[in-house]
Amino acid sequence: AIARVVAEKCKYEEKFIGLNKDREAMRLANQALRAQNVKQLDHIKAIEEHDRALSQQLSLVRSEAEQATAAWQAAAAKLQDAQQRTVELEEQARVLEDRAVIATQALAERTEALAAAEHERRRTQECLDLANRRVSESERPPTDQTGLAKLCADYKALLKCPTCQTNFKSHVLLRCMHVFCKQCIDSRIETRQRKCPSCSEPFGAKDVRQIYL
Repeated sequence: AIARVVAEKCKYEEKFIGLNKDREAMRLANQALRAQNVKQLDHIKAIEEHDRALSQQLSLVRSEAEQATAAWQAAAAKLQDAQQRTVELEEQARVLEDRAVIATQALAERTEALAAAEHERRRTQECLDLANRRVSESERPPTDQTGLAKLCADYKALLKCPTCQTNFKSHVLLRCMHVFCKQCIDSRIETRQRKCPSCSEPFGAKDVRQIYL
């Protein structure tokens, strides 16, 4: 009976030792789990802090993006206004250019008209001076028949075409007011030598008018 009790005691001691080992192993495992849990909690905190930092950065980026969008919209509006203003200025420039062209043409026409008027005035003055000289000469009585014949010849020469000295004057050039016969003027128009034989003033077919002496 004692041997059986001793055997059972040894058996219980072995179980006790085994249970102690299991308890120690469980304690160590629990410590390991606690340490791992602490690490995981620290990692979770770090992740949460990182998320908060990212959220702040995202808010800042959104704010900057909104500001950039507003600035871009303002710049686009200014650009559109500038383009519209450019179009208006180009239109004004075209209008002013057209006006300048018209004014230049009007000035050229006015200058040409003044030049023509001045030329006609000089021609009229020359004709008037010549007529005055002829009148003065005609008022002086001829001393003999030779002088009278010369005076008639001079008057007749006044009526003859200065180019051919054959035909009588019948047509005038309005550009210079010189007078020639129809044949000489037609000849120059046909040969395209459309310049006055006396002063070389250019003329056209519309500048020729018939006169009646």
